[in-house]
Amino acid sequence: MKLQRTFILTLVCLFTLGLGIVSATEPEKIYPSPVRDVMATTGEIIAVDGDKVTVKGDGNYPVATVIVTDKTLLIDGKDGDLKGDRALKKGRKVTAYYSSKMTRSYPPQAEGFAIVFGKNNEKQGKYMHVEKVTPSENGESVRLLNSNRDIIVTVSKD
Repeated sequence: MKLQRTFILTLVCLFTLGLGIVSATEPEKIYPSPVRDVMATTGEIIAVDGDKVTVKGDGNYPVATVIVTDKTLLIDGKDGDLKGDRALKKGRKVTAYYSSKMTRSYPPQAEGFAIVFGKNNEKQGKYMHVEKVTPSENGESVRLLNSNRDIIVTVSKD
């Protein structure tokens, strides 16, 4: 009987010690796992209906309707100039950035953050929400992490 108690007590101690080791070895998280906060579709405007612009192309959704509000940026992708509502015309090449909070309709509808005019290429301006800013140690640059947590951009002081 005494041997059984000792054996059970030993097992309980080992189990408790094992739980402490497992919880202490959780990997350090430098960046949280990716999320979808800002979605994008690159392609062509196929319809403009009041404050709703439908874009067909490639991206998170092949067809998406973006609701243009007074907060939605309409930007020229080459020089960054702001455009007016008149720039929203059927057939224009754009990249639409919109919220991940959308309707379940087809095409899905979501509030627009920005519409960048022009063909999407490496020289084209991009839109992102910045989640984290980290200055470099030498003060020569800053590093930006977007809110989707999947792009890190380094911006030099130049």
